[in-house]
Amino acid sequence: MRLRQQALDVTVLAWCYGFLRLGQAVHRLVRQLGEPGRQLQGAGDQLAQGLGNAADRVAGAPLVGDRLRGPLDAAAGAGRAVAEPGAAGQSAVAHLARGPVSGVRQAGSCGA
Repeated sequence: MRLRQQALDVTVLAWCYGFLRLGQAVHRLVRQLGEPGRQLQGAGDQLAQGLGNAADRVAGAPLVGDRLRGPLDAAAGAGRAVAEPGAAGQSAVAHLARGPVSGVRQAGSCGA
C-alpha cells in the first residue's frame, strides 16, 4: 500500500511538472506574439520624434518656418497614431500571456 501511494505521489508530481512546463512554453509563445506590436510602436514613436524634431528646427527659419512646421507637426501626429495600435497590441498580448499563468498560480493547484 505504501509503495502504491509513493507511485501515485510521483505520478502527480510528474503531472504537475509537465503542466508547469507546458504553461511556460505557451507563455513564451504568446509573448512572442507581441513582437510585431513592439516593432510597430517603436517605428511610430521614432517617426513621431524625428518629425517633431524637424518641426522644431524649421520653426525658426525665416519666411517659411511657420508654414513648414504645421505639416511636420501633423506628420508627427500620424507617427503617434501609428504607435498607438502597436502599444494596444502589446498590452493585449501581455494580458493574455499573464492571464493563464497567474490564474494557475492563484488557484494554487498542484500541491497547495
